[in-house]
Amino acid sequence: VEATRKTITMEWPTPPGLPILDYQLWFDDGQAGGGGITAIAATLSGSTNSYRKETLTTGVTYRFQIQGRNTNGWGPLSGIASFVASLAPGVPNNFRYHSSTEQALVVAWDAPDEVHVNEGRVVRYEVLWSDQSTASDPETIVTSPAFKTASPVVPLQAGSTYRFQVRACNINECGEYTTRLHLVCGALPEAPSQAFAVATSSQEITLGWSYVGKDNGGVPLSRYNIKVSADGGMSYSDAGSTADASVQSFVYSCGAQQTFFFRVAAVNDVGGATG
Repeated sequence: VEATRKTITMEWPTPPGLPILDYQLWFDDGQAGGGGITAIAATLSGSTNSYRKETLTTGVTYRFQIQGRNTNGWGPLSGIASFVASLAPGVPNNFRYHSSTEQALVVAWDAPDEVHVNEGRVVRYEVLWSDQSTASDPETIVTSPAFKTASPVVPLQAGSTYRFQVRACNINECGEYTTRLHLVCGALPEAPSQAFAVATSSQEITLGWSYVGKDNGGVPLSRYNIKVSADGGMSYSDAGSTADASVQSFVYSCGAQQTFFFRVAAVNDVGGATG
């Protein structure tokens, strides 16, 4: 099916058997209720396999049935198909890392922006994912519109990279996928030991810490991030990062006769840019 805000174009295959002489297309004129459909939308040539219904009301769901006629008469009606006069949904917003363990990754997103007034509602989300470390075939996770998180149901491999995309679907069709999100599976790393002063002067403080006996979440560390507070720990700002995880010290430039509080966090590749 192809739809716009005012039209719905539908197609159907030619049924087997004797040649089709005519088709009758039935619809409910947007009543969208239960029961049978009694209005004929069009009578079409048997060589036709598509029909465009125009002058529809944006956002309204229409139900259709079709039947064919051969030399023996009219055949039974098809099952009821429902379509909405609406464009496909927009791209979901803020597709991101949500959480993880050493065997699981959870992604999250926000609802797409409305593509037009009275658009067809989203009925599901489809999350496409694959293991980039093994070049596996993509698999699809389907969620209801009430849920905006998803995770593969199979155990994942810590340290492996996985690719995710998500799109929104109405009853007609699905919209475009988000850009690809590449995530490394693993848990977030444990905090380092309490930082301590290695050396101080009137112009700088050298911090040190240890990661012995700590859990890196199943993924090698890449660096340490340092935050600093000059208001007694009420608020912290970025002080900097180490060049890599082998460096377990940090020099902070400061003024004399000031008291600073520091926090050090271990960083692995879990979560990507949004982790």
